[in-house]
Amino acid sequence: MNDPMNELLKLALAPTTPPQKSLSSAERERLHRLNTSILSEVKEREEMGKYGTYCKRSAQTAAITTALLLAFGSVSAIAAFRFLNPAQVATESNNPKLAEAFQGSDALMLNESQTFDGYEVTLLGSASGKSISSSIPADTIEDEIYAVLALRRTDGKPMPEFDTPENAKLQFFPSFYIHGLDPARFNLDGMSGSYAACQKNGIRYYTIAMSNIEMFADQGIYVGLCTAGEDGDYNPNAYQLDPKSGDVTRKENFAGVNALFDLPIDPNKADTEKAQKFLDSFNHPVSAQPNLTKKEKEMEKKNQELLRLADAFLADITPQNINQLCTITDKQICVPDEHGVFTYAFPIGETKTGHSTEKVKDRLTDKTPGVLNISSGFGMGGDKNGYHMKYMRFTAYRMNKDGTITRYEYKPKASVAKKIEAKCSANLKKAASKK
Repeated sequence: MNDPMNELLKLALAPTTPPQKSLSSAERERLHRLNTSILSEVKEREEMGKYGTYCKRSAQTAAITTALLLAFGSVSAIAAFRFLNPAQVATESNNPKLAEAFQGSDALMLNESQTFDGYEVTLLGSASGKSISSSIPADTIEDEIYAVLALRRTDGKPMPEFDTPENAKLQFFPSFYIHGLDPARFNLDGMSGSYAACQKNGIRYYTIAMSNIEMFADQGIYVGLCTAGEDGDYNPNAYQLDPKSGDVTRKENFAGVNALFDLPIDPNKADTEKAQKFLDSFNHPVSAQPNLTKKEKEMEKKNQELLRLADAFLADITPQNINQLCTITDKQICVPDEHGVFTYAFPIGETKTGHSTEKVKDRLTDKTPGVLNISSGFGMGGDKNGYHMKYMRFTAYRMNKDGTITRYEYKPKASVAKKIEAKCSANLKKAASKK
């Protein structure tokens, strides 16, 4: 029997043109099988955690509002080409159905690159179809679109590992965009998408996923990767929409990465009626959408009322009453750098630690030592029954005499949370009785 590692080495020493353009279908299949075999023997995957919570007003607690992020440990397997191909990235993410889709005849293999100050971004490919992901929630719309991007440093240095403070200062946001639609609103966050990131041999790979938007194929679809905004999400300074032509373009004076690629989707996939329904869903409250069940509409009303009460609760919090109404869930000392940026740590699952950054000027309106600055935004999680006050979290900050920042995370005390939940139920019953 041939040693699969020896066979992979032979392919690894072949010319470094993309396999889709230089290898036969049989060779590509053999390469995929070999690569999958090697990876299954030498790598250890660890899922860093999944967060998907509602953020009110502003994302003050990045630990609560972190986008979907899967990060795997460094892998010592031999890469056959400069980049992993999309199917291999899907394999790295333990998503065999998506890997299979990227090997299908309808998948787009692109390998287009754009270079910025210190970074190169490459759009490797895209795939779409019915239920091609093995990792999406069961209640997600079954028709999805995916794209894979690679990010590397042009100086040859590896990208920092995910669980390091250095990585916290290098946040990037991948997304799809649509011609004619404002990218600040119609991006991965606004269109309920998600992304996963993995790293191999110092190169970072982003897999972005969302409900299929190929019904806009006749208008134009883009894929982008930009230096993230203040809260790790869309950066409003990265792209712009020309109101006359509908073109979404990069802002040339943007200080960072703002790659933007045209996705060559077949125009025949366009569906005007479906596209209009998609846009209508953005212009009507969720509770008014006709495709929701009665139970789902009731849950949405409950969620909105609870968020309103939580907002009012936070507005009434003061340095004098915060300890009577709330409990500290986390406290840490942070050291700002010369730019006023400080890094804090947060848990991911039970075994991992992530890092994120904040700016002193954004978090402390009063920098007098000892004065508590309470944030104006909060995060709230929930379960299958909707949001719950017990999951509410918000932050507060205090400047110390030595120039460090004490960062606190708070949650409502159990008795307070129960009272607000009870008030929410009472308000909903009262509203229903008036109909």
